[in-house]
Amino acid sequence: MVYMMKFSNKAKKINSSAIREILKVTQSSDIISFAGGVPTPDCFPLEDIKSAMHDLMISKNFSNALQYGPTEGYLELRKWIANYISSREAITLTQDNVLIVSGSQQALDLVGKCFINENDDLFVTDPTYLGAIQAFSIYDPNFVPISQLEELTQSPQNNVLLYIIPNFNNPTGNQLTLEERNKITAYCNNKNMLIIEDDPYGDLSYSGKRSPSILSLAQKNTIYLGSFSKILSPGMRLGYIIAEPEIIKKLVQFKQASDLHTSSFVQYIVFNILNKNNFLVEHLKEIRNVYREKCTVMLKALNQYMPKSVSWNEPNGGMFIWLTLPNYMDGKKLLDMAIKKKVAFVPGEFFFSKEKRSNFIRLSFVTNSNDAIINGIRTLSLIISENEQANDS
Repeated sequence: MVYMMKFSNKAKKINSSAIREILKVTQSSDIISFAGGVPTPDCFPLEDIKSAMHDLMISKNFSNALQYGPTEGYLELRKWIANYISSREAITLTQDNVLIVSGSQQALDLVGKCFINENDDLFVTDPTYLGAIQAFSIYDPNFVPISQLEELTQSPQNNVLLYIIPNFNNPTGNQLTLEERNKITAYCNNKNMLIIEDDPYGDLSYSGKRSPSILSLAQKNTIYLGSFSKILSPGMRLGYIIAEPEIIKKLVQFKQASDLHTSSFVQYIVFNILNKNNFLVEHLKEIRNVYREKCTVMLKALNQYMPKSVSWNEPNGGMFIWLTLPNYMDGKKLLDMAIKKKVAFVPGEFFFSKEKRSNFIRLSFVTNSNDAIINGIRTLSLIISENEQANDS
């Protein structure tokens, strides 16, 4: 208690990530874990990474990769990202629109530092990404959850920010339609409202087709967050922010106070990988095929084993399926029972910014074998059925 009194007020209020705490409990190899939203190691481009590292170490750039670098990031990588997004979204970007960060989680923190004052309204979909809630909570916004996008247009006039994951949302796996995207951008443009577009899953569309980004529809007032964690490796901790140059300049100042710059070594390696002809096109095809198959296996298992009182979405991309339980069921209590049966998931209540709703669970399917997915869903279905019977008795 003596040491606790020395912590700042913000330090006293911050809590650990609920998912990270769950993952500590589920590290045992005999547990079938649907908890972590982590990419499967089966899709890590190991040989390409090894080749890129070797090429870097014998190149004239090797010493530069071991040195301090500019806060904005490695220039060639920033140019590559600007060209890639420009081509994909039919917009015009330069390196001045790009800031390299240490994973998109740092991007959330920098945006919070730069734009959120205490009690500012921050609109978020309900539910939304737990990591965003955790990052933004430090700056004491007034979270305004919206379960339907129509609620945004009926909101108070002191709008400040909207945070949204338009593609295969974490945790729901849902995707905004083009009509919904147009409504959002029209409203935010009219209100001069800043949009934070978090897009770590957009490349994981099973069809390979991408919907237009919010960035492409409202470039001037959108801050776009991208990540290489889901398509290369999360251990590299590499992401990027795309925004207007004046916003990038201010974010750079906050990043300088945080970590000076993102790892030069990692940036050079990633550039060497991405700059390889046709690498990303072929690599994304592989990831999509693997994730599509695993998603199909889980959906079939849910249809076969899960009681009729439970419903779920059928995602067209990404890593998550969102289960809706009967109102009387509590996801956290189910988790305690499931862990005893060697199955884990994330209770849905952690993804709500204000009013916690307990009758949801998030399932991530990408890291398990097909047999493990089927066995895990069968076990989870039995636990839910037992709870259902107990409630009826």
